[in-house]
Amino acid sequence: GEALAAQAEGKPYYLLCAANLDAAQDAGKQGGEAYVLVRIDEANKTAAAVAVPSNLQVKLSDGANHPLSDAALSGDAALVSAMADFAGVSISHFARTDAQGIANLVDAVGGVSVDLVEDVDDPAAGDVYLEKGTQALDAKGALTLLRASNYSGGEESQSANRAAFFCALAKRLVEPSG
Repeated sequence: GEALAAQAEGKPYYLLCAANLDAAQDAGKQGGEAYVLVRIDEANKTAAAVAVPSNLQVKLSDGANHPLSDAALSGDAALVSAMADFAGVSISHFARTDAQGIANLVDAVGGVSVDLVEDVDDPAAGDVYLEKGTQALDAKGALTLLRASNYSGGEESQSANRAAFFCALAKRLVEPSG
């Protein structure tokens, strides 16, 4: 859309991902909305991701500060613009998906290996238990990780685990076999 910047040829670029983690078949297992800003450098085969809390305060077109989730309610262009302004970067790609879309991506790349900062044991997020450290995640494990919120480290641990997942997924997607 109009909020996206042109991608410079051969240069690193930014991708904003928005994911609705709720799933109709998982009634009661609320994951909410997840936002991740990913810097992808295809030439060097690197990706860095920052998970952005939905309650992050950003300035919207009315000049007032609102939670990032409010920007999303105004449309994808408003969300991209608010994040670009906040982060001070040009965002050239935007992706919106849901729980099933994430599951499909994880399956398509044959799973994702993630280094978890803390155990994931959140019955409200899913019935998969994940130990701290490097874990090979299938689709079900990935969704449990992304939906989990009962970390002893709070939002900091949740954000670190989400960022680690999306960074690992982005790396898998830019691999020659991906």
